Amino acid sequence: RLLVGIGRYLDNCRCRHDVVLFGMTAACSSCGLRVLFLDVDGVISARTPGKIESTKLKRLVAVCESTHAAVVVSSHWRLVPVQLQLLVRTLRLQGLDVIGVTPSRRPWDPHRPLEITDWLRAYNAAADAHAQPRVLFFAAVDDRPLLDEVGGGELLGHCVTTDKDEGLTEAAAAELKLALCRPIARPALLGGAPPADSTT
Repeated sequence: RLLVGIGRYLDNCRCRHDVVLFGMTAACSSCGLRVLFLDVDGVISARTPGKIESTKLKRLVAVCESTHAAVVVSSHWRLVPVQLQLLVRTLRLQGLDVIGVTPSRRPWDPHRPLEITDWLRAYNAAADAHAQPRVLFFAAVDDRPLLDEVGGGELLGHCVTTDKDEGLTEAAAAELKLALCRPIARPALLGGAPPADSTT
């Protein structure tokens, strides 16, 4: 189920090979996939609560297009069906691939980094089982200080924090592009069971 809905991903690599993934194309297994974990409030909805702002959305689209990144929703919007449908429809109309949402632990507890790494481990384990490309590059954009939350250390180098009142600025977008180009260095995120302390 984690692999359903994958769209087209081509890394900025030299081989430019495609493989077929459930009837759609994806980057070759030697290159892997790029995934952007997206928060909404304080990122693309900052000054108009509950509404996606066009300027910030354009910056997000530019980041994803230039890095060939797919989107996984990590925002609380994923827990409200109407908001999730609006978000997914809006992103897909802009040509972005939305491939899933992170699992929910306790929504109002500071566990978002664990939800992100749970998704990565589960996805990569499923990709291995189906002989499909793993996620090898990722970044999370959020107005919450994810590095200070439980499990935040695993996001080091892969996390961009926005100002909740400013959202995704040009500077934050540039930082996000760089973060999406950093390969995963922690073997535990590449698949298999999570470490014993990831649920604490």
